[in-house]
Parts: sequence; structure tokens; C-alpha cells
Amino acid sequence: RSFLLHWNVNLASQSAFKLVDQPGVQLLPEYAEKEEAVFSGSVRHIYFFHMMNSEKLGEALELLGCSDMKSELRDKRIVSVSSNLFFAPILSVNPHTPAGAVPGFGEMLRDLLRPSDAASRRALDFARSVSWGRDVPVV
Repeated sequence: RSFLLHWNVNLASQSAFKLVDQPGVQLLPEYAEKEEAVFSGSVRHIYFFHMMNSEKLGEALELLGCSDMKSELRDKRIVSVSSNLFFAPILSVNPHTPAGAVPGFGEMLRDLLRPSDAASRRALDFARSVSWGRDVPVV
């Protein structure tokens, strides 16, 4: 099965963060470069945005927070998620999620995001420009 993630369509966030590589997860734009971007057959698209149709939002919340996702997605060859929300904590309250299977919020963010290369360069450039840590050690 392929898990495709259409994450971070917000340009400012794209410049600040990058996703940590995860086994079995591909970003949709990278997948589309190599494969056909039109999907048919056993595909499930999950849309989860802060501003969307209430009924569709309810369906996404039902799937993530209440449904037995294994059985719901079992026959899907491709599952894609388009979201601008960090929805992993919702999985922890799903009654079908085994206890302890979802890490704490801080751990999830640590394992999901890293500063982008551009953000890291900007931070280092700023630290050098103000002589950060020269007079007082940074711990």
C-alpha cells in the first residue's frame, strides 16, 4: 500500500519546516513526479482542513477519531491525506487505536518535523551576525 501525504500547502510553513522521512510515506508532489497523478480503483482520499465543508469535516473526524481504520482502509491500494492540520493526536482517542500506540504531542512533532534548510541557514546567519554565544556560553 502507498500512503501519500499532501502536506503543507502553506508557503510560509514550507519555508520553515520539512517532514522527517518516514518509511512507507511519500509526499504527493514527489510521487506525482514519478507516477501518474490521476488515481483510480482502490483509492481513498482524506481531506482534513480547518476551513472546509462541515459534513466532510465530520466524515474525516469520524474516520480518524472513531472508525476502525484498518478495516475501513483494508482494500485501498492508495491512501492519500491532504491536510493543513496536525491530526495525529485525534488517533490517540480512537477506541480502535491500541493504548500507547500514539506517542505524546511533543514526541510526535519531534519525529515529524525538522527546520527546513533555509530556516536553519537563516538562524545560523542571525546567530553569527549578533555574535550569539561569544560572551556567554550557550548551553
